[in-house]
Amino acid sequence: MEWVGRSRAGIEMRFDPADAEVLRGLVIGVRDLVGGVGTAADPLERLLGGNLRRHPVGGSVRDDGDRPAGMEDPALARLLPDGYLDDDEAAKEFRELTEDSLRAHKSETAQRVLDSLPAGGGEVCLDQDTTRAWLSALNDVRLVIGTRLNVTEETDYPDPADPAAPGYELYRWLTLVQELLVEATIGE
Repeated sequence: MEWVGRSRAGIEMRFDPADAEVLRGLVIGVRDLVGGVGTAADPLERLLGGNLRRHPVGGSVRDDGDRPAGMEDPALARLLPDGYLDDDEAAKEFRELTEDSLRAHKSETAQRVLDSLPAGGGEVCLDQDTTRAWLSALNDVRLVIGTRLNVTEETDYPDPADPAAPGYELYRWLTLVQELLVEATIGE
């Protein structure tokens, strides 16, 4: 990404082809993950191959260590958290009432980003609603990657020789894009 700024039309950014391809791949991966696409490749694993560390943490884990049915994937559980951690019956009822619409909303948000980001890179101009979609989708991608890498506020980034280092760099880049977009949104 080359720059973020404001114009009368909205927030403007420019993505080079490589950045656009990476971002599109990640957003597609998260869209497929929340959409329940059966054979969806993990968005981070697709980029890093076998260099992905799996951590059995993150998401909605109740005190007994169980995850809600269908939420064995910590990243998916993080994207679709339980509404109640201390009441299994209320959590189940809440999930039944909200999960389909939350999945649909996240899929639609991801698609809005994909529709506004040229596959070969280039200029992007975001109106207010599309900016919200970008912020939401970037957050979802960061949640998935952060969960996969077990990122916390205390996380030290690994040595560049560590096979997981590219994942951390990707996480940092997404954080930067999100921060720049937030700053442009609030006019700083």
